[in-house]
Amino acid sequence: KTLSQQATQMAAKPMVQWQDFKLMLEQTPAGIAAVAKEMGMSTSEMVTNVQDGTIATQDFFDSITKTGTNDVFGKMATEYKKVGQAMDGLKETLVGELQPAFDSVTQIAINGIEGITDNLPNIIDGFTNMFNIM
Repeated sequence: KTLSQQATQMAAKPMVQWQDFKLMLEQTPAGIAAVAKEMGMSTSEMVTNVQDGTIATQDFFDSITKTGTNDVFGKMATEYKKVGQAMDGLKETLVGELQPAFDSVTQIAINGIEGITDNLPNIIDGFTNMFNIM
């Protein structure tokens, strides 16, 4: 959430602002190091350049995109590091796989309830006529 908020704020300015960058650096030092490497500099050089106001926001975002989609980060993003992460992945997969079946069952139930609702006047008339006969 912090990274997303900082990136949104950062996008409004032509150059990367230290305040935004500092929070990103604190949240993901390894990620920033990889972005710096993609930009051809060390993390400390990137910090200095951000503080000097010499890194264009668009260049920074372009490097994030390249870094985030490379094989190493792609693999890190899809491998579980903790049991809780693996369980979250299992839940997401189950929901994704079962959702179409759940949607079908839900639609059948809705159709059944609509059928009863649509025929309710006839059902009530039938009961009324049955009691009037008695």
